[in-house]
Amino acid sequence: MKLQYIDVHAFRNIHNQVVSFSPGCNVFYGDNAQGKTNLLEAVFIFATGKSFRTQKWKELIPENELSFWMDCAVTSDKRNQQLKIFYTEKEGKKLHINGVEAENEKEFTTHLKVVIFTPDSLSLVKGTPAQRRNFLDFAISQLRPRYAAYQKEYARLLLQRNAQLKYITRTGFGREMMPVWDEYIAKLFAKMTLYRRSYVDRIKPVAIEKYSLVSENKEHLRLKYLSNVPEDVTEEGELSRYFLQVLKKNLEDDIKNQFTSVGPHRDDLLLFVGGHPAKSFASQGQQRATVLALKLAEGEIFHQDAGYAPLYLFDDIFSELDEKRQKHLMNTMEDKQALLTTCSRHVNPFSEQGKKFFVENGVYTEE
Repeated sequence: MKLQYIDVHAFRNIHNQVVSFSPGCNVFYGDNAQGKTNLLEAVFIFATGKSFRTQKWKELIPENELSFWMDCAVTSDKRNQQLKIFYTEKEGKKLHINGVEAENEKEFTTHLKVVIFTPDSLSLVKGTPAQRRNFLDFAISQLRPRYAAYQKEYARLLLQRNAQLKYITRTGFGREMMPVWDEYIAKLFAKMTLYRRSYVDRIKPVAIEKYSLVSENKEHLRLKYLSNVPEDVTEEGELSRYFLQVLKKNLEDDIKNQFTSVGPHRDDLLLFVGGHPAKSFASQGQQRATVLALKLAEGEIFHQDAGYAPLYLFDDIFSELDEKRQKHLMNTMEDKQALLTTCSRHVNPFSEQGKKFFVENGVYTEE
């Protein structure tokens, strides 16, 4: 799978720009606030149907404009796809595949797969458990669309269960409905837990290897999935029964606190560098190396399953990395397509087929 080009009109500060990409590394350099990240954001929207910077699409339209549109071409061994997005605040977004309107966002986003690193990705180390769960959920959903459906249904049921808990607290009625809710939600708890455990088991050795390469074996990375469930509870039916028992046991406390106290929404991915919790002890460089290792491992696992590599979107990737770590990172990416942004004009593509672009005021000039 390769992204051939993108054609962007009135998206943030980008006006009427066509950028043709190399199948290898594409470096975009320039000062801050010139449009480097905007281009990655546009590509990310083709892959996910969402922006990684805002939930309000109207913010993507420049001042004095009423709409934006953009298209791109994605090629693979099996097919060539032309994707187009048109958005107005009045009519919302319209998604087209080869000139035909997509039935839904899910159909549209099956053609381009990405792994993204931005400065905000460092929250994987320093941020909340929810941010680490989001990392797992996004990575698993790209591999297993069924997981995304489970996740969506789980979120809906969790909201409804919590609303029922509040209703019971307020009125004293409704306890008789809880066994019905809990039996169904326990099954989803079990499915999501198995998916996450399996993914962490797969990504763990790859992330450790990638971290060793980036860090020159100076220290070691360790990952652990922290769950409400004992590790020896491994079968789906067994997990479901366990969750059901705990939900029943915790019901009175849940009613009192008005939220569900157990389940995948309470889990975490623990990260250790040199034997110490990365959240508390990792340096800026170690934090960045940890996140890069996770992102590279995410791409590697996807490649193993899908049979092709995803597109890597790396925004300001070299900050806090010394020259040696930068070199090791480049070596790991040599045979992959990547869009890489930097403020330094001295960063060059790490593949023979690479391209380099100077970015200024939303204009991309190939050198």
